[in-house]
Amino acid sequence: MKILVAVKQVAFLDDEFEMRDDGRDVDADFFEKDLNEFDHFSVEEAMLIKEAAGDAAEVVIAIVGDEDADDALRTALAKGADRGIRVWDDALAEADGVAVARVLAKLVEREQPDMVFTGAQSADFGSAVTGMALAGLLGWPHAAVVCNLDYTPGPRPRRCGASWRAGWKRS
Repeated sequence: MKILVAVKQVAFLDDEFEMRDDGRDVDADFFEKDLNEFDHFSVEEAMLIKEAAGDAAEVVIAIVGDEDADDALRTALAKGADRGIRVWDDALAEADGVAVARVLAKLVEREQPDMVFTGAQSADFGSAVTGMALAGLLGWPHAAVVCNLDYTPGPRPRRCGASWRAGWKRS
């Protein structure tokens, strides 16, 4: 079983900050960057499933971001994930959640995971669009803001088209 967990690095304000000289935004020197708060939960849930499944499970962390995103990727990997993949092109610098979902959809096609986890939303924009757009692009079912996941690994079903989803229920 392979679980792909999409994560994001977000910026947040330090306790003390100053505005840029033009007064239109916060000076970039006063931003801290870290793994998105909601993505911590997705990574941890994937790790619980991996722990229950033993060596039969692989957790892959995926992030769309430049070199600065490596810190968030390492944070997620430090939780016990098996691999990390960072995807970047300068054309993605201003990408919205749907564009990121398109990139992730191509990665899902390549990696062929059994499940994909995304955080409920990102702490910076809070639009919660990437996970839903990704499911739509893949033609997969989607559950949002899952508070508890009761998953029991079972026999791998026959593949249906390009992908299949493992059995789980929301409780």
